[in-house]
Formats: sequence, C-alpha cells, structure tokens
Amino acid sequence: MKHVTQTPWTDEERAMLRRLHENGLSRAQIGAMLGRSKHSIARQVAYLGLATGNVPRPAKPPAPRRDTPHRAGAVTLPPLPSLNNG
Repeated sequence: MKHVTQTPWTDEERAMLRRLHENGLSRAQIGAMLGRSKHSIARQVAYLGLATGNVPRPAKPPAPRRDTPHRAGAVTLPPLPSLNNG
C-alpha cells in the first residue's frame, strides 16, 4: 500500500470548492484544479454538506391491493397412452 501524505484543507480551498461545486463541475474536474484527488474532493463535499446525493427520496404511495383469486389445487393429466404399453 502506498504511503499517502494528507494535506490539510485551507479556508481558501474550501471557498474555491464551494464555488466550483455550485457551478456544477465534477469532482474529478475540481480535484484537477485544486491538485487533489476526486476522493478527497468527495470527502470534503460530504463534510461541508454540499453532497446532493444524500437527499432522501419522497416515499412512494403503496400500490393498490388487488384481490387475486385463490388457485385451484394441482391438476394431474392422464397418463400418456405410449406409457401404458406395460
């Protein structure tokens, strides 16, 4: 495993991240501009509460119940004539 040096985020970098994120740039694009990995950008976006993927979806209403008839018991077919040669 590679040794990774962690560089603390500055207030200027966070401000730039906010502006770039608001302008719709991807995490990879922002990372390239700030000299950071897209994973570092993703973590900072989540930390700052900018992530849009964490918005809960509205609940779907339950599907209406359908009354289904009960199935009849298993039906057995008569034996094949070719098997009655016996």
